[in-house]
Amino acid sequence: MIKKKILILVEPIYLEDHSDPAENTYLWAYKVKIKNNSKEKVKLVSRHWKIFDSNGNHKEVKGKGVVGEQPIIQPGDEFEYTSGTPLKTSSGMMHGSYQMQDFKGRMFEVMIPPFSLDIPDNEKKLKEFNPKALAAAQLLFKAYNSSVQDWFNSVTQGPNPKMTKAEAISYIIRDKQKNTNFNKGERALAALTAVYLNSTPKILF
Repeated sequence: MIKKKILILVEPIYLEDHSDPAENTYLWAYKVKIKNNSKEKVKLVSRHWKIFDSNGNHKEVKGKGVVGEQPIIQPGDEFEYTSGTPLKTSSGMMHGSYQMQDFKGRMFEVMIPPFSLDIPDNEKKLKEFNPKALAAAQLLFKAYNSSVQDWFNSVTQGPNPKMTKAEAISYIIRDKQKNTNFNKGERALAALTAVYLNSTPKILF
């Protein structure tokens, strides 16, 4: 399927100079790279983002295209853009999807892997998460499949990792969990928890 050939990579950047912690205002930019590894051209028609802060509050952003464009991405090409979002807490997460169209006019959805919005080198980032929300994420992850963490570690660690973390999360959401009854948001949260389990187990448990 074409959608499995569309790779989404996101790099979040904390904008310290534009943030004001005293006013609970934290701003991030995020650079998105969309790679078309299929043999067909595709058009990015619309976007749908879900943005969460560490208190469990969230908002959704929907709209046509990205940054005022509905780019057509040729086979083997990529499209990059930069956007941004504010939060009222010093950490959070985002995930979402793009609605795309192939050259025959058929619509399909490409998931945007979840990524964290954290101040660099801020060890308080996970401690600031709402304890109940974090506990729910942990339970969801364990209830879904306790083997996901082992698989995640096996493909992202070692001298020659098979996948980046972003690629592994995308695979978890789109493939390893596609036969479950969880909705997309729950699957994204489970995948994000896998990363947190992998990177900071002492803080989480």
